[in-house]
Parts: sequence; structure tokens; C-alpha cells
Amino acid sequence: MLEYLRNAGRPVGVREIVEKTGIPYNTVRGRLQELKRKGLIRRSSGGWIVEASASCAPSIKEGANTSL
Repeated sequence: MLEYLRNAGRPVGVREIVEKTGIPYNTVRGRLQELKRKGLIRRSSGGWIVEASASCAPSIKEGANTSL
């Protein structure tokens, strides 16, 4: 999910993430909140965006415990 946000290069809404990734809505919301707590993303008026400090961090693979 973090990789999807990075690649988008713009704010992305929850519904778009659900549609593009196939991840259930509530799972997306939970993962976004976890990424926010870790300081990797933030909410903007247009959706979720990757923090500048996280944009060059290694990608997190989906499916692992830390995949968010």
C-alpha cells in the first residue's frame, strides 16, 4: 500500500486504494492509520500522501507483518 501511494505521486483516497489493490475497505483504513502512526504518510485535504522522509525509504512488501 505504501508503494501504491508513492507511485501515485498525489493524494489518494481510501476508495481508490480499495479499487486499485483489491484490499478490503476496513483493512485499508487500518493500514493507513498504522502508516500514519509510524510517520510514513499523512492525510491531506485530497487524500493520503507519503511523507517526504518516507519517499526514499525501502518499500514494504504486502503480506508481511509490517506490510502497510
